[in-house]
Order: sequence, then structure tokens, then C-alpha cells
Amino acid sequence: MANVMDEDASLLAVSAYNDNGLAPIASNACHVYRSEWFPGLGWLASRELFVHEFLPKWPDTHWDHWLRADEQRRGRECLFPEVSRDKHIGEEGANMDSTTFKRYDSHLVINVVSSTQLAEPSALTKVGYEQALRLSLTTARVVRDLEVLVSIYDREPPSYSASTCASCRTAYVVYYGAGMSSETANVDGRINAHSPWKPISNFFGLWHEPRRGRHEGVHRFHYGGECILLVDAASAYAQQHMPHDLEPFQGQKFGRALWERMQLSGALPT
Repeated sequence: MANVMDEDASLLAVSAYNDNGLAPIASNACHVYRSEWFPGLGWLASRELFVHEFLPKWPDTHWDHWLRADEQRRGRECLFPEVSRDKHIGEEGANMDSTTFKRYDSHLVINVVSSTQLAEPSALTKVGYEQALRLSLTTARVVRDLEVLVSIYDREPPSYSASTCASCRTAYVVYYGAGMSSETANVDGRINAHSPWKPISNFFGLWHEPRRGRHEGVHRFHYGGECILLVDAASAYAQQHMPHDLEPFQGQKFGRALWERMQLSGALPT
């Protein structure tokens, strides 16, 4: 991925880590995504950028939070794989505790095949990536009833060849409302206790902070072995692609669907 960064000035860094690279929603080691979020683990930036832009004002502490600030990011994004290539090595650290580790990183999927074929570099540039994303949004099956997602939850993911970047069997697009409203996140990007994002992230098994892994209002991952495009209805992508007769799902609907899914799986009494 480093060669893409050399050619694309819209990239800040590449990372080996995916915050949302958790079982079972991370399954295709070939897939690479773009995000305005800086993952902060196993990352690479160009020497020119680091020496001339970052190093003169490098902070004494919390450099990862510092790099995520708009003053440093300046609209640039990061590349990261769906399946992580590194991980936290312990449950305690400057930005890690046992509760967070058990909730998220203990479920992290790590790639073990060194010969995995990643996406073509041209598909990861800003132009190539957004063209492909628009095409996916045009052709994906629009979810109008969350029962569809409940029904595919237990499907086995397809097997991927280490040398072939397989495409999705089916792509589903899910439009949700109030995802990044002023009621969702404070100035530090942390969500409020009653955020509509909470039941959404709980349903899919995503991080409770919506900025992680997001590209202009879109999260991409696997669910029930299928590719999911989770799109904020307030995003530019939704304005262009969301059907006019569709009402985006609100957080409480995901909460009810999660309860139903847990009942069907036997996790809750019927």
C-alpha cells in the first residue's frame, strides 16, 4: 500500500490495523479501505511528510490523538486492511484497558497468510476508490427491512484464495439516520451516552465510536459473509444514491433487531 501513498497526495498514512477488524465482521484479507480516521497501530507515512510536517511540532504525549486532529489531517485519509496485520500486545496501556480489550481487541482477526493479494493500487487512490464505491452503491441490494440482516447473520463467509481478491457474493447497503448529528459526538469525537449510533454499532459489532473506519459517512465490512455498506443518510453518498422513497433506519430499530437476532440464536429466552 505504500506505493499508493507515494502517488496519492490525499493520503496521510497507511496502517496495518483495523479498529473494526473483529470477528465475525472481518473476513476478507484482500480488502483494503480508506478512512479519515487514523488507526494508530503499525502505520507508515512518507519520510517527507514526517520530517517536514510532523516532526517540527511533534507532541510529547498522545501523538495518535494529535494526528487525528483536523490541523494535522487536513482532509487526508488513511488506508487500512479489513483483516489486521498487527494488534495490541497486552490488555493495559496508555489507551487500552482490560474492559476495552475484552470488548474489542480480544475478537480481533489477524491475517496469517503472507502471500495475500491485496486490492489493485489504482483502486485505492481517491479517484479509483470513490468510483468503485459509487458503483457498489448503485448495484448493491438496498436493505428495506432489518429482517434481511437478521436472516443472514449465521451464514458462513466464503473461502478466499490467498492469491485472489474475491468479490462479494452479495453487497447490501444499509442507510441509517442521525448517525453523525450533533447529538452523536462531542468535540473530541466521543459519542454521547444516548447516541443513535450505539444500537447500530451493537447490532453489527462495530466500535462504539462512529469515526473509526468511516469514509465520508460510509463504513464497509462483512456481515453474515456478505459485504455491507453502512451509509449515514446525511452523507453526500446517501444524497446521491439513497432511494427517494426510503426512510433510513433509526437507532432503536437496530436495537429491536438485535434483540430478535439474539432470541433466534438462543442467546435470550423466547
